[in-house]
This record gives sequence, C-alpha cells and structure tokens, in this order.
Amino acid sequence: MNFEGMKGQRVLEHFETLSKIPHCSGEEAAISDYLKGFGESLGLESRQDAALNVIIEKPGTPGYEDQPPVLLQGHMDMVCVKDEDRVFDFQKDPLSLVVDGDRLRADGTSLGADNGIAVAMIMAILEDPALAHPPLEALFTTEEEVGLKGAARVAGDTLRARTLINIDSEEEGVFFASCAGGVQVNFHRQVRRVPGELGRSFELRVSGLKGGHSGLEIHHGRGNALKILGSLLYEVSEVIELVSLGGGEKMNAIPKAALCRFNAEESLEAMVSDYQQEFLAIYGGVDPDMTLTLREIPTEETVYAREDQDRILKVLWEFNHGVNTLSPDIPGLVESSVNLGVVLEEGESVNLIASVRSSVNPLKEALVENLRSLGEALGFEVALEGDYPAWPFDPDSRIRPLFLETYEKLAGKKGRVEAIHAGLECGLLVDKIPGLDAVSLGPDLKDVHTPREALDLESTATTFELIKAVLERL
Repeated sequence: MNFEGMKGQRVLEHFETLSKIPHCSGEEAAISDYLKGFGESLGLESRQDAALNVIIEKPGTPGYEDQPPVLLQGHMDMVCVKDEDRVFDFQKDPLSLVVDGDRLRADGTSLGADNGIAVAMIMAILEDPALAHPPLEALFTTEEEVGLKGAARVAGDTLRARTLINIDSEEEGVFFASCAGGVQVNFHRQVRRVPGELGRSFELRVSGLKGGHSGLEIHHGRGNALKILGSLLYEVSEVIELVSLGGGEKMNAIPKAALCRFNAEESLEAMVSDYQQEFLAIYGGVDPDMTLTLREIPTEETVYAREDQDRILKVLWEFNHGVNTLSPDIPGLVESSVNLGVVLEEGESVNLIASVRSSVNPLKEALVENLRSLGEALGFEVALEGDYPAWPFDPDSRIRPLFLETYEKLAGKKGRVEAIHAGLECGLLVDKIPGLDAVSLGPDLKDVHTPREALDLESTATTFELIKAVLERL
C-alpha cells in the first residue's frame, strides 16, 4: 500500500510491515524477533525476555542526556477475529489493509491497530534522528489481550524510567488516569457421550450480533450470542439431545456468533422463530441484525449424557454476564462487569472462558467467587488466570497535565481526563515500578476486537505529533 505524502507516513509504513507478521495473542514469536532485530538495526541496546517482551533503549539527544528516562509502551499482540465467511489463516496470511476514506481498516478481519499502531509510533520515534527527547525505554509486551500476561512478567527492576506513556487507548484527546483490574475465569468439565435416541438432527446458529470489546462496550447492552443460544436451549432442554456447542472467540470480546447441534423428534422451527422475535424485542435496538438460523443436518449418532447437558445449559442460563455495578463517583463509568466470552469443546471436555473486571478489588473478588460457586455447584472445575491489578488515580501526576496542556496547543481544543473500565498494562507497571507516573492515550479507534475495527488516519497523525511534542518538553 502506498502511504506516500500522507500525514504520519512513516508510522503507517511501520504498521503495514507489522500487519504482514502473524501476531495473534500467544503467537508473538515472529513479531517479537522482528522488533528486537529492528532495535539492533538502529544500533540500540535491545533485549528480549522469556515472555518475548522486547525492550529497546535509546539515549537522550543532545541537551537531554541527563534527563530522567521515559518509558514508551504498547503491546504487540492483537485480537484475531474475522467475518464468518472470510477464509483467512491468521498464523500465516498477511492482513489486507484498506484505506476507506479517512480510516484504515482490514478486509474481513480485525485490523490490529489495537495495539499495533502504538508499536508503529514507537518504532518511528526510535528511528528518528531529528527528534529531541530524553533517554527512552521502549517496552513492547506480549499477550495483553488474554490477561496482560506479558506485562505481568516484566522485571520492573530492569527499567529505569519513572514516567510511562502508554499508547493503548482509543479516543484522541482523552487521557486515561485509572483503569479496572481483571481476571480470566475458566470453567472446565469432562463430558460423557452416549448413543442418541431422538431421530432427527439439527444445527442452530446465532449470528449477526455486533460483539465488541468487553471493557469498552459492555455497557451498550449488546447481545451475547452464547447467552442467547444457551437461554433458548435451556428452555427446550427436555425435548432435545445436545450434540455440540460452541461460540465466541476471545474471553474479552462479546460473542457475536454461536453454534450448536442437537437431536430432536421434530423440527423446532416455529419455536426458534418465536424466540428470535423475543430476543429482538430485547436486543433489537442495539443488535437489529441478530438472526437465529435452524437447519436439518445428517443424523448425529452420539450426544451428551443427560446430566452433562443439563449442567452445561444450567451454567449458561445462570451465568452472570454484563454490567454488575456502575461507579458511584464517575457518571457513566462501569465499575464491575462479567463477560462470558467463549464456550469451547476440546476432546471430551467443555470449557467456558470469562473475563471479570472491576476498579474495586473486593467487587472483583466477589464476582469471581459468585462464578466459582456457580461452576462448582454444577460440577465444573473453576480456575483463575491472568489476574491483574487496577490502576489507581494519581492526583499528583506530572505527565498528565503536560499532555493536556500540549494537546490544547497542538489541536486547538481541550482534552479530558477519564478512567476506563478496560484493563491497561499501566496497572501492572505502576504496581511493579515504585513512583511510576503514568498516562494512557491513543488515536481514534472504532469497533476494536471485531472485523469492523477502523483507525482514524488524521487522529493517528495528531496523536503521533502530540507524543513527540511532549517528549521535547520533558
């Protein structure tokens, strides 16, 4: 793609290069090696840790050599999702970038600007010999999208910086100063299969939902395909034999599609049609394209044992998905939530994967215990993964007001300070590095964690210029 003459050209060129390297969460080896090699090609000290995090150090420019170092940070992994009918292999196929008016998107897949655009900006800063700045530490982390796992393994005592600029937010002019903590909750149950007794087999699909980021968009009340499917199946459980069940793609993405197969004596077409109208009455305002599709398929010979079917559907029926509490201090801010993100069959087991978030640790713990009690009561093993802390507000921050002042001069409008319900690596890094002063910002991004993800090109250029301007003032 030709970005010649576009604002932020070098950033976009780096982003395009990154988009050609596989970097789904948990599959960052190639991009991690590339970033380490990039730093080395510039003659900069570059290192890679056991979690594949990469740290590149750049000395301060003349006149800035003795200034305190600054940490620039973004994560290299992306949420890999695609349109249902898109044939695409994220492990080897390069993303197909499309300039759509004033936005950049990918053809039929997520774009990965969350958070590849941060990585590209930092790369452009590291290679720029003309930019004035203090000593820089660039930290590129792994597995952020599946529980901030890379940042959790960063050795804080190897970093000298006490100022952090995190570039993982999604609205220009908004400077985040606090975020929720979170944890992944995994349900696991071995299932037994038995010969089916009912004569016909059917496939039921829930599709057409918007999905979205469970930290940023759960308050919109969008439908969860797994909850919708589970609710329907629970209501008809006495007249079906469940063959298979699955849906969702990531624990922190609201499921936009789900699929099951079951046996029954007769078609449930009329009942499915009625349920679609009921669900549209609930979700139609935000998910008007939701569709339930039923079709007959060749006969399935084995099904879940009745006890396993009942327990799985009971969990889906009772699962506490959605907003739990709103902040009493910040109007409109979600304080705690649960996202049922994935149901996955693996061999002879069924797994449910959920994300719990809260800016109040006792609330997070209470929600986890609620889910644990539900799962264990219904015969599931329940385990936690990727627990990360909240990032508390620092009233004495120096970097935050500097960004606000610089943004107003650069953009001609005021920025604002907010807290976010999504998890940011700032919480882990502030917890690891005593006295770390942090801010999170980024360009305008829409529909992250979906195939509709889009990056605003003008906002990208503005955000890049802002970061450079702040570095010159430090």
